[in-house]
Amino acid sequence: MVNLDVTKAATPHGYYYAPDPSSQQICSIGGNVAENSGGAHCLKYGFTTNHVLGAQLVAPDGAVVELGGLAPDAPGYDLLGAVIGSEGTSASSPR
Repeated sequence: MVNLDVTKAATPHGYYYAPDPSSQQICSIGGNVAENSGGAHCLKYGFTTNHVLGAQLVAPDGAVVELGGLAPDAPGYDLLGAVIGSEGTSASSPR
């Protein structure tokens, strides 16, 4: 899903994706999460990591892993924060 689709879906509800890079027509949400990207609004509203509450990932062994949740500061290790911006390296395994 590209960022422009998120903006179009959120706008009627009074929301928008603040860390949206200027290339919103081609940037995907998955790419934003992998790179922790953002655009000009990041100085005021924060980067992608400040806006993602949860993620569902597929581990190298095929297991589906859910990270995060509705609580913005859940107790324990911040595994979601470790994944956002990891460029996919945190999910890789040596073979």
